[in-house]
Amino acid sequence: MRELVVTGLAWLLGLALLHRCERLPSGAECAALAVAAVLLLALHRRHWLLLAAAVMVTAVDPGSLMQPGFWLSFGAVGLLMAAGNEPAEGWRVRLMAALLTQLVAAVGLAPLSLICFGQLSAVGLLANLVAIPMISFVITPLALLGGLAAPLWSLAALLTQGLMAWLQLPVAWPGAVCGCLPRRGGSRRWRCRARC
Repeated sequence: MRELVVTGLAWLLGLALLHRCERLPSGAECAALAVAAVLLLALHRRHWLLLAAAVMVTAVDPGSLMQPGFWLSFGAVGLLMAAGNEPAEGWRVRLMAALLTQLVAAVGLAPLSLICFGQLSAVGLLANLVAIPMISFVITPLALLGGLAAPLWSLAALLTQGLMAWLQLPVAWPGAVCGCLPRRGGSRRWRCRARC
């Protein structure tokens, strides 16, 4: 087990140095989460994973606390951890669990989205239901296998372009984004309107 932990840490730190985490904050967050996960899983301390990863990210880049991506990333992971991951049997139960997970993430991150961006996406749940499985189960494996067979990279790039084109369709729908802005004069009330 120790050899696996050391190998995993060396690999992750090498990737972080290769990609220069200071230029790619999301890369730093991913590396910190992965390093913390390897360490804490090896120590059987799963419930401290999120805190340890947040501390590691802020130690490497204190400015990340001012970035919406920091709060959205760790907020989403916290929500998913709180939602639980009980094993599901049967495809219907798994499908319902996946839909519930998406709903928990969408509703739970809505306040942060309003604070950080002043708007909510009415079509984000639909987009994620297509994009997450496509990226997780098709595009990422093809991109990784592209290291062995370069044409698979081209296929992954083509599928990514198709996915991005599809994702532009729901964004153009009327009412796809609800903009909420604070009222003038420092009032704590919000005015919301659908943008078309």
